[in-house]
Amino acid sequence: MTSFDRDAILSRLAGLRAADAPTHGGRVLSYVYDSGIAELDELAAAAVRMVQPVNGLDPTTFTSVAVMEREVLGFARELLHGGDDVVGSVTSGGTESCLLAVKTARESWRARGGSGGLGTRPVALLLRCGRARRAVRDVARRNALQAPLSG
Repeated sequence: MTSFDRDAILSRLAGLRAADAPTHGGRVLSYVYDSGIAELDELAAAAVRMVQPVNGLDPTTFTSVAVMEREVLGFARELLHGGDDVVGSVTSGGTESCLLAVKTARESWRARGGSGGLGTRPVALLLRCGRARRAVRDVARRNALQAPLSG
């Protein structure tokens, strides 16, 4: 077995984190969601430690993933007043979420008979922000959606 120096590893990580933006105090609003409640931070950390070894890509092996996904979707459906026909999926974000959003839009368009786009293809309207996600634009184009930028 390979030995490791626990203190050296944690010290190295602490040194790397020292150069990061602060995760508390509300100065990194796009990436960090700081509740400002210490007890909630502790609960979240304990929850993360509990499920850390679980691989969310396989809910058939880790059935807790499927249960949590259903519960999160049920919460969102209730919060947004969705009917029983409202479905969804939890992703880890990034490109996967872009792929699923664009695929869902395309399939919804097809289910309505393929109408409602500008011409013969559906339209994915992408808002121009500081850094519009190239992945969304690329995925939209690969899925035969027109993807103009707005803003």
